[in-house]
Amino acid sequence: MYTGSLESEIGLFADLCKSRDMLMADNETKYVRKCPKCTDGSIMTRKTHGYNNGQEFYGFDHYCDTCGEQYFTNRLHSDIFLHKPFDIYDKIETPFGDIKVKINGKETDFRYRTEIYETKSKAAEKVISIDIIDIDVSRLQINDIITCGFDTELLEYNDSDERSVIFSRETASLLLGLCAFEPYEWETDTFCYQLEDYPGKAFKYRIVSSPDIFDENELYESKFISLAVVCINKKDYKDPNTELFLALTMVI
Repeated sequence: MYTGSLESEIGLFADLCKSRDMLMADNETKYVRKCPKCTDGSIMTRKTHGYNNGQEFYGFDHYCDTCGEQYFTNRLHSDIFLHKPFDIYDKIETPFGDIKVKINGKETDFRYRTEIYETKSKAAEKVISIDIIDIDVSRLQINDIITCGFDTELLEYNDSDERSVIFSRETASLLLGLCAFEPYEWETDTFCYQLEDYPGKAFKYRIVSSPDIFDENELYESKFISLAVVCINKKDYKDPNTELFLALTMVI
């Protein structure tokens, strides 16, 4: 479900508790920061200390005191620093089929979260729900390929701005948009990936520099690829394409 962390367990604990007293007693817990998954609870760190075959050892557990999420040290620091609630999905179901994420052709799960866009439309429906896909690429290698979209040729180019590209699919009643973030070509010192092309069924990214070179605390967003999905009833809006564009580009 999660990728391996670049830091050791001791390193993670030190980072979580920096500026705090490191001299914890055995089984003592300390508050670290708010939980990014449920946003209600707090991340707690518990220290254990003992001996195994005469060798001294230390153990640290990181968990949410409300939802119970375990922040194991083989997970990304981004789980804690992103500060956004999320779930883990393996697909997004739409009226046109399932949107999936694949790495080197193999289906993988991804972090899923939602946002709300309040439209300016005078129609009864004034809120658009935005599905957001966050693809963890922190442990990938140069030239690995990431795709996000459908298994069949469903998408057509719709629109773009300086940082995003939108593909869509529509019927007489429905309009679906899939929006992808597009880093500038010269941003290889900020993002480890580039949007390579726009095939009719999925967006395609390539890892162009090693994710290991990015500081996981300072540039955690460089290790995620984010896309947004919106599906609306066209009859609810005077200009559904504009509402689709505004909703998708609000988050991408």
